[in-house]
Amino acid sequence: MKTTKIGFNPVKKRKIDTKSLQFKLTLYFLLFAVILMAVLWMLQIAFLDTYYESAMKRQVQRLVESVSRTYAYNPELNVDQLCADVWELSYENDTYFYLETSDGLLRITSSTDSERPGRMFIGGAAELTKARALILASPEKKAYFYVENARQDSRTLVYAVLTESDYREDLFIYAFAPLYPVDTTVQILAQQLLLVTAASLLLAVLLALWLSGRLSRPLIRIRDSAEQLARGEYSVHFQGGHYTEIDELAGTLTHAAQELSKAEDLQRDLLANVSHDLRTPLTMVKSYAELIRDISGDDPEKRNTHLGVIIEEADRLDALVGDILTLSKIQSGVDAMEMELLDAKVLTDHVLAAFRVLEELDSYRFELDVPPEPVWIRGDVRRLSQALYNLVANAVRYSDDDKTIRVALREEGHRIRITVEDRGIGIPAEELDSIWGRYQRASKQNARALSKGSGLGLSITKEILQRHGADFGVDSREGEGSSFWFTLERENIVDRAKPL
Repeated sequence: MKTTKIGFNPVKKRKIDTKSLQFKLTLYFLLFAVILMAVLWMLQIAFLDTYYESAMKRQVQRLVESVSRTYAYNPELNVDQLCADVWELSYENDTYFYLETSDGLLRITSSTDSERPGRMFIGGAAELTKARALILASPEKKAYFYVENARQDSRTLVYAVLTESDYREDLFIYAFAPLYPVDTTVQILAQQLLLVTAASLLLAVLLALWLSGRLSRPLIRIRDSAEQLARGEYSVHFQGGHYTEIDELAGTLTHAAQELSKAEDLQRDLLANVSHDLRTPLTMVKSYAELIRDISGDDPEKRNTHLGVIIEEADRLDALVGDILTLSKIQSGVDAMEMELLDAKVLTDHVLAAFRVLEELDSYRFELDVPPEPVWIRGDVRRLSQALYNLVANAVRYSDDDKTIRVALREEGHRIRITVEDRGIGIPAEELDSIWGRYQRASKQNARALSKGSGLGLSITKEILQRHGADFGVDSREGEGSSFWFTLERENIVDRAKPL
């Protein structure tokens, strides 16, 4: 017999999954680092010269404006202080200043004295003449240009302004700032950027691999657990990771696995219970049909009795199938709710009227506690009547010696609360959470012998109430009785005699 061994093949190489989260994160992180380095290279190398000139121009403009304000807006000018300020600015910013009034009576230049070192102007009278001409031709009374210095392979920025004052003669301010070559600086920066780029790319790759692994590993574990869940292993537990979103995802999937396990158990129970409830009446129908055929066919009294049992069991089958179909229609949305305005007081009275016959046949006592005026709500009359009918029928089914059943209607703020109380066998505390589930019966061993419920009544009621946006619940103590309730939004109507 030929066997095939399935397992790990060490020879087979693992292919790189280009769509995996780890690959994508590593690629994006590396791409981000490359773009960042490219921008840094452009700013530091390609645009360094342009940026340097722009920065120097802004600096010189700021210095000239400072001197201009000092001269123009002071009613009493301290020439010595102005000279000191000009010298200080010249020394600190490596800029030569030349100030001259329009009448030529006042001239101030940057000092080159050893006590007050300033900046010596490299140029001549031609630059001053050119600057003055450009100022006079400019509407803003400002001008700037560059002076080439071929001997030192450098340029000088010339910035000139005409300052007008209400207190004294207009002042021409000339500033000369040398622009040094940046080639050597660019070379040094390029060498440093090479090292920085290599280190940054290496760090980006290592960080991307670590981060992508930290993010992808818990997702891989969740994927493996999901495969186990798909195989029907509902006891699987999903492990989270180092992030809130992944922990929440793992918790949600674990809860989903638990709910699927419960659903499968309920499905098995439902099939077992439905098949049992179907088999029992079918067996009865078959048995009594055989009795009619073999024994009581000629005896009218026995035949009618046997036929009555067959009809009763057929009705039971019909009720069971009807409940299953009703629940299926409501849950699937096929049977849409037809919302309309209705009086909750009329609704409760109409439902209880169907049970009044039990007061004569089986000593039941039904109490209706409602306000005297109409209580308007909005809902599907047919379905709300069915939900309330199921609650009252449930109370009848599980009543004990005290067969008093009370239906109360109360206003609680903007909501209407409808309560169905009985004094029957009650519900054990451990069964309260599952009482609304499909095919659930509380205290089966204590139910009345005449109870023939399908176990779907409360589940149908739950679906109806949920589709009406109702709050609902049950309060019960074993041996003392149960109180089922639900609340609906109240409709405020001005003219109660004429509903909207």
